[in-house]
Amino acid sequence: MDTQPIVKVSDVLYPQFSVPGLDAMVGALVNAALFARANGRAGPEAGSKAAGMQLRLLGVDTARADAVASRSIASVNTAGRAIPI
Repeated sequence: MDTQPIVKVSDVLYPQFSVPGLDAMVGALVNAALFARANGRAGPEAGSKAAGMQLRLLGVDTARADAVASRSIASVNTAGRAIPI
């Protein structure tokens, strides 16, 4: 398992302060992937593609963003319980 950090804070500019609307762009990527998947217009790779685009928006280089976004993650069964934030 790769234990290196996905993104080091020191490597990322703080785009939320310098790019107006970045939060809207990231949210739009999530919604577009979700709706395309729900309507059968996108396959299971839609989430990984959206995640890669989000990481690139945050300043991660393309190769690293794509490598991280395509990793598999373990499912968590919450059995109807709320996940504490």
